[in-house]
Amino acid sequence: MIRKYFFILIALAVISVRSLVAQNQFGIIPQPTSIEPQKGEFIINQKMIICTDLKDADLMNVVDRLNDILKIHLGYRLKTGDLLVNTGGIRLILDPSVVNKEGYKMEVSNKSLEIRGGSAKGIFHGIQSLRQLLPVNKAASAGIPGLKIEDEPRLKWRGMHLDVGRHFFNKEEVMKYIDYLAMYKLNIFHWHLTEDQGWRIEIKKYPRLTEVGAWRDKVGFVQNQKIGLDVDD
Repeated sequence: MIRKYFFILIALAVISVRSLVAQNQFGIIPQPTSIEPQKGEFIINQKMIICTDLKDADLMNVVDRLNDILKIHLGYRLKTGDLLVNTGGIRLILDPSVVNKEGYKMEVSNKSLEIRGGSAKGIFHGIQSLRQLLPVNKAASAGIPGLKIEDEPRLKWRGMHLDVGRHFFNKEEVMKYIDYLAMYKLNIFHWHLTEDQGWRIEIKKYPRLTEVGAWRDKVGFVQNQKIGLDVDD
């Protein structure tokens, strides 16, 4: 009897591992709630159109971000068309059936690549998953495998911290850091702007903040360590 249960447990473990492998075969991080491979492949090329509601400012902002991504990976930006006029292409659609406002659904077939979101934020997360399916090195076109994704964040607060008070980062480095947060669908940026080691934000109305506050010759670490040695544990 014990041997029987042992083999059942092994079988269940094998099934679970295979399921996890199937779920993560596309390498999307974090792993989507649900992902199913489908037949076919969608080819993104320079003649493609991004279709959405052209009157929605938030969606148009998402289109701009998608074009920024395509420029990095493919070397070009795509034209935009109205959903009601154009069929096929890359389609970004607000869908009230996606209850979680940061959730999205993605469906890829030979004819179209469709991302539906409960809000523009959800669609934005969808294009971050798309980004991870694009070629790392620049190419004239990209083949996106057929798939169906349903995804939403498990936690409302998903953040990272950057301390520029003690460790200086320039503007380009900070922007790159934020871009990585977005790619992995983090939604909170905790920016530690100042510390007694230095003031890091230029405010032209208050020039003394950077003229004086951005510099400190000594931080007193040696003195603090010496004091610590005199204290009995």
